[in-house]
Amino acid sequence: MKLKVIALTACCFILFFFMGDAEAKNIKMAAIFQTPIEEPWDGAVHQGCIEASNELNVPYEFTEKVGAAGFKRVLREYAERGCDY
Repeated sequence: MKLKVIALTACCFILFFFMGDAEAKNIKMAAIFQTPIEEPWDGAVHQGCIEASNELNVPYEFTEKVGAAGFKRVLREYAERGCDY
């Protein structure tokens, strides 16, 4: 599961690298964690997302403590609120 978060984060960085400023302004970033962000690995990924969000000036949201069965629901909730992930 943590590898999926890393892969998604890496994809976001690749998108930012290849996109122009105008396109990047429409990007929103989110992370879904299975464990609390106080966990060392999740905390490190979360901190990296915060830093990227600040540097790239894009909104960042996260949800923690989501069971494997709940990932689809949380992702759907982000999409319904207008997050194009």
